Amino acid sequence: MKLEISIIYDNTSITGFKHGWGFSTLIKVQYDSETKNILFDTGANKEILFYNMEKLKINPKNIDIIVLSHPHFDHAGGLPYILKIKDDVDVYLPKFIGPLDRTEIYSYGSNRTKFIDVEGIVEITDNVKCVCTKEIFEQFLMVHLSKGLFIISGCAHPGLGRIIDFTKNYGKIFGVMGGFHGFAKLEKLKDIDFIAPCHCTSQTDAIKRLYQDKVHDCGAGKQYELI
Repeated sequence: MKLEISIIYDNTSITGFKHGWGFSTLIKVQYDSETKNILFDTGANKEILFYNMEKLKINPKNIDIIVLSHPHFDHAGGLPYILKIKDDVDVYLPKFIGPLDRTEIYSYGSNRTKFIDVEGIVEITDNVKCVCTKEIFEQFLMVHLSKGLFIISGCAHPGLGRIIDFTKNYGKIFGVMGGFHGFAKLEKLKDIDFIAPCHCTSQTDAIKRLYQDKVHDCGAGKQYELI
């Protein structure tokens, strides 16, 4: 299995791409005989989202699965525009969102859209799992790679330390990517080989100083390959 990750939406961008406050990434999971395209979060501004998608040669019609980490606008703002293009798709939502958010999100889809609440650990395709518990109320992805587990978070509002501690119960953590929010217990990153702080991470400079050989810059337009 190979993982291709394309950052579509982030607070920063590489040359030629646009940026804005929010987060979205496409995870292309390549198996021996098929490929699954997972859109994790959808950013805030549709113009930025679709501009960067076009630059990355991502066709929204090829999205197989959508995962929302949480319903804040900077992560869910692009969802209605994606579903206008591709409505026959599975959308995974964290169970612990409010009824008003849920009603609004459901209104974006059609009778061909399947909304799935995640509580606990749910495998969405081989070796890729959504995780959401009462304590970790914001959904994150846990991907099983040959080098270990790879975490992809939206904002990590429940605390990245809590997400890391939870994931350790299921194996060695190889990498972590996404918004780390106000995470400051940086010693919890010391045994992680791939660190990519994105979006709302407040301690990016400190993380780079401590783990400069392990840190990978984030930003719209960045792409990574992992196995």
